[in-house]
Amino acid sequence: MAEFDRAATGGRVAAAAVRVRRAFVEERFGAAAVERYLGAVSPQLRSLLGGAVDPDAWVDFRWFVEANVQLDTLFGDGDLALVRDAGHFAALHNAGVWRSMFEKGVDPPKFVEIAGGLWHKHYDSGALVRTVVAPEVVHMEIRSMPRPHRAHCLSVVGWIEGVFELRPGATIIVDELSCRASGGATCELRLGWAS
Repeated sequence: MAEFDRAATGGRVAAAAVRVRRAFVEERFGAAAVERYLGAVSPQLRSLLGGAVDPDAWVDFRWFVEANVQLDTLFGDGDLALVRDAGHFAALHNAGVWRSMFEKGVDPPKFVEIAGGLWHKHYDSGALVRTVVAPEVVHMEIRSMPRPHRAHCLSVVGWIEGVFELRPGATIIVDELSCRASGGATCELRLGWAS
């Protein structure tokens, strides 16, 4: 088996955050698509997606990027838009704790603060920092990712959109303001909502 949990350049990500992409492909495109997907990825990623790696292990961030880029290449339009959908799916796939926070009345600014505090459960580098800029607007910045990639930024946007679907009665809008992978100085998002 490939060595996935050793320190890697560019940071590491929780294996479960990569493996949920396989579940997305199966849910959206079916079992035959999973076989096509597994056939297109690197042997190391195939091992990970096939369950040979503990979901609690840390894996090279490159496998996260490859998993997302490949699913978009195979089943999307090659513009990484499908990666946003995969992030959305990931939020709803493991929604239990997030749903319970909204049921307990946690408001969006507090929720984003909690999510930022849990960033290191998913990534061993970087941080999600939030600033409340208006009563119904939160500014978010992804800081210090050693190797930013559009697939990561779009996945985070999709995850935020998905998780806020769990908040009853709210309309959420996520705008990407800047992305380092696209030449921006920072990776910044704005979350707005109407209750």
